[in-house]
Amino acid sequence: MLKILTPPATYDLTTLARVKEDLAISTTCDDAFLASLITTCSSAAESFCRRSFGLTGYQETFRRKYSGGYCMEGLTSLVLSRFPLVSITSVVEDSDAPLTADVDFDFDASGVVSRLCDNGNRVRDWNSTKILVTYTAGYLLPNDASRTLPADVERAVILMIKAAYCSRTRDPLIKSENVAGVDAVTYGGIGYGSSDLLPEAESLLSPYRLPVF
Repeated sequence: MLKILTPPATYDLTTLARVKEDLAISTTCDDAFLASLITTCSSAAESFCRRSFGLTGYQETFRRKYSGGYCMEGLTSLVLSRFPLVSITSVVEDSDAPLTADVDFDFDASGVVSRLCDNGNRVRDWNSTKILVTYTAGYLLPNDASRTLPADVERAVILMIKAAYCSRTRDPLIKSENVAGVDAVTYGGIGYGSSDLLPEAESLLSPYRLPVF
């Protein structure tokens, strides 16, 4: 079970300044519209990836599986469902006192948490019924000077924003237009990949998409 303790400060995956630079816009006339597109397209990217990219505080619960009073599956290394892992606030087994990092457990940025024995070696199983892990995972977004969000994620969002901005005044029902001897144009919709995203944006975001089990 995953619980959000501290949501990110913003969900926007790019900035107004970056979008205006890409669109070569120097006026402020469309700032409100662009800001709304940033929020909408960022939300679409997160929905496609089934995750939040901004730094978020979580509490995740792991339990042994029992059937008929017998333990059917032990807890080996814990794999946190959100990444990249930034820090772990606490790890609590059952109702005991919090464990000590690098003494009782260790972890890596991919979100794998391992139990340690007295000599510092990793053990195969966590000998507990329930484990609560409180941690922070995610990226610093582009509005932060020390951003860590991958550039291709931001690029995917900007591509979606550009497509929406450029089709702002276009009749969405028109699929093709042919002026004999002058020009022929076919308009593609925003969602014509395997999802509702632009194919190029979908390709950029696919490596960050969480699987469904």
